[in-house]
Amino acid sequence: MPGREKLYFLENLRTFLIFLVVLVHAGVVYESSGLMAPFWIVDDPATSDLPGLVNLILDIFVMATIFFVSGFLAPSSLERQGTGRFLASKVRRLIVPWLIAVFTLMPVYKVIFLSSRGLPQENWTTYFHFSNGMLSMSWLWFLPVLFLFDATYALLRKLNLPTEKIPFSLAAAVVFAVGFVYSYIVSVLGWIGWTKTPLIDFQNERLLPYFLVFLLGSLASRRGVFDTKRRNMKLYIAVNATAWIPINIYVITVLNYIISPGESLISEGADLLLLWSSFHLSLLALLYCAVMTFKYFFDKQGPIGAALGSSSYGVYIIHIPMLGAFALAMLQTDLPGILKYPVLTIATWLGSNLVVYAYKRMVKARLVRTARTAVDLGSLVRGKV
Repeated sequence: MPGREKLYFLENLRTFLIFLVVLVHAGVVYESSGLMAPFWIVDDPATSDLPGLVNLILDIFVMATIFFVSGFLAPSSLERQGTGRFLASKVRRLIVPWLIAVFTLMPVYKVIFLSSRGLPQENWTTYFHFSNGMLSMSWLWFLPVLFLFDATYALLRKLNLPTEKIPFSLAAAVVFAVGFVYSYIVSVLGWIGWTKTPLIDFQNERLLPYFLVFLLGSLASRRGVFDTKRRNMKLYIAVNATAWIPINIYVITVLNYIISPGESLISEGADLLLLWSSFHLSLLALLYCAVMTFKYFFDKQGPIGAALGSSSYGVYIIHIPMLGAFALAMLQTDLPGILKYPVLTIATWLGSNLVVYAYKRMVKARLVRTARTAVDLGSLVRGKV
């Protein structure tokens, strides 16, 4: 891995995935089912069926692909820094921002949540995810879970297991099989839903599948899966042409659960088999399509792409309060939900990028001033000597 050419397509992909995260969260404001309305930052009565359908598909693969990219970057970082420095860097990059967001952005979340519903503000002690009893840590769940995955990966590497010898195609098959069995068992046992604690939140039926995808990304990195310039267009076209089959099966099965609760398409057991087999097939197919589309067609980067790529992590952290502020401002307008949906998405994404960019410029300017001051002081001291 040392000396490997920078993979611009992964950075471009990550930028696009963060845009899709914003799109998903904007869609929750306007989706018509109302499933997340009781606890989402803004609940706008101007709804549309489109955001819910879009989110149903994006929910299959967006976070999984982000974990794949994170897993791909882990091996080189671990080898370069060693276990101790690797974990320390993850604490600085993931846990410290999470702590800051918990005590700053989560209170903003609740302020907007109450304001959008015309409710009075409450005692300040209830404005944190560990004390409000309802809102949990919302979008911030990703940071502690990714830290858990990074730490677990570092410990697994200490065991020196010969995992890099596993053929990548076999590993993908194992990810599908284990993920499917795990999600199915969780469903049968009635553990579907979220586990929420003061330190970590995770979706029970997806925790292991997400970690497996993270490991698949790390294996792709260690085996140099993306080092070749050769394009397998036959496979790429075949996957793109057939991915709609499991996706449609999954969407139909989920919609049946939502629209006709208690009624089965075939039988309770068969529906669960359809649900999770189609979900995990769709996940891997969409993951493949997303990664290879960017590898084949978006592996270059200009100054704008570089700026967006370097800002994507910050955009993820701050985008929900930004989204809430824009959604709150549009709450009293007469625009239909189908128009508010793209306006909110674009405004949130652009606004978050501008804030992150301005913050980076401010920090850079401060560092330059500090460096110049240090140089001036050094020159002054040398002159006196």
